[in-house]
Amino acid sequence: MHVAQAFMVGIDVSKTHLDVAVEGKRTVVRFDNDVPGRAALATAVAGAELVVVEA
Repeated sequence: MHVAQAFMVGIDVSKTHLDVAVEGKRTVVRFDNDVPGRAALATAVAGAELVVVEA
């Protein structure tokens, strides 16, 4: 049986991009701050227990 693990996400917002860090990971993923980029970000963080946004 597979149990989904809860995770938290932090997002740093700028005019041109969104930097995303996931709890426990040592990398930051960058998304463009445009419609396709925000859609990809929404898919990537779906299921997060908590999302913190810093603008």
